[in-house]
Amino acid sequence: MKIKKGYWIPSLILLIVLLVGLSKSIYDSLHPTLTIGIYTGSSWDVPNSRQYRMINYITKKFKKDYPNVKVAYESGIRKSDYINWLSEKIVNGQAPDVMIIPQENFNVFASEGAFKNITNYVKRENIGHKFYSGALAAGQYNNKQYALPYETNPTILLANQKLLKQNGLTDLNKVQNVNYFRNLCHQISIKKNQYGITSNYNWYDAQLAYGSKLFEDNNHALDLETPKVRAGFNLIEDLNNDSQLHNVTSNMFDQGSVAFMPLNFAQYRTYTSYPYYVTQNSNFAIKTLKMPGKKSTPASTTCFAISSQSRKTGIAWKFIKLVCSDKQVQQKLMQNHWGCSVMPSVIKTKETAKILARDESFKDSISTTQLDAILKDETVEPKFKNYYTVLARLDYQIETALNNGDLASQLFNIQLNINKRIQ
Repeated sequence: MKIKKGYWIPSLILLIVLLVGLSKSIYDSLHPTLTIGIYTGSSWDVPNSRQYRMINYITKKFKKDYPNVKVAYESGIRKSDYINWLSEKIVNGQAPDVMIIPQENFNVFASEGAFKNITNYVKRENIGHKFYSGALAAGQYNNKQYALPYETNPTILLANQKLLKQNGLTDLNKVQNVNYFRNLCHQISIKKNQYGITSNYNWYDAQLAYGSKLFEDNNHALDLETPKVRAGFNLIEDLNNDSQLHNVTSNMFDQGSVAFMPLNFAQYRTYTSYPYYVTQNSNFAIKTLKMPGKKSTPASTTCFAISSQSRKTGIAWKFIKLVCSDKQVQQKLMQNHWGCSVMPSVIKTKETAKILARDESFKDSISTTQLDAILKDETVEPKFKNYYTVLARLDYQIETALNNGDLASQLFNIQLNINKRIQ
């Protein structure tokens, strides 16, 4: 075909533009940029200046296997600002390919279709068994896997061994029996200047102790009339009555006058760090226990998910699989973060044992075997859109009724009020 005189220059320019565009497209496909959504600081509101140390370690390790992939993230986003930042990105169609998701925000994002369904990836590569079941369930919604667990933070029970021995308890395993636990706390609390447990053991912990199921599976309706739920409320009322004239604080535990104190694991690991807690009283030894009951350990788990807007699902999957299921990465997490690895194979290592023993104040208080048992005991919370909003309102109403001493008469009204708000 002969190009008419005077038209060859625009045609050449058009050809060059097309070639440049094609070249860029080919280059981008061979050298993709994977964007990551993360925040600075700790997931658990304890001091942590090592957040970027982990992501930089992960990025470096990832690029060894995928040198052509560029990993980019926006630094300086505080956890308190992260969800608003992420929501705005999603609304504008600019969501990062991969994003960290705190547990309290997971249900809302999953219900609105913000994540890729990775169920088939997990099954195809058979990696589900690598995680603690409770941690893996944190990334599930409507029986589908939308995220992999990255870090978990269980609640543990600290025990004052000296005070317990003075009250006749030498076998700490007995504390797992809920009725024994209740009677022991009462026995201790009736003595002068002694208390069974700190006030942060709450009604929800008491419900978990009895294995109560507060919300139904099919329509998520709240049911406060079952025998287990009533037993849980009886337990918390008994504990409150034993210490009704006192606000039993962590400072009182530090001074040696309280037998038990629930504490999440991240707080435990910073327990001797100013300004969170005073240096541990050397007059008594602490032992770490599982919370009373079976499947009774509350926990919060952060996950990594792939954005439903992402066009790089394959490489994004490889990234979150490395972050969450690689043993070296998860071992590094135990060293640099205050929460727990989500993998039993990491929790049981000698390296983890050294981490747990490196603070002299807690050298003999917990073993990897105990921590493994605690993580196996993590509860699975209900999965509906506004669960955490509903739980916060339920907590307020129940605590108010407990403080007013009229919980039994208020249960029906509380149940009715909450069920109107479930989505």
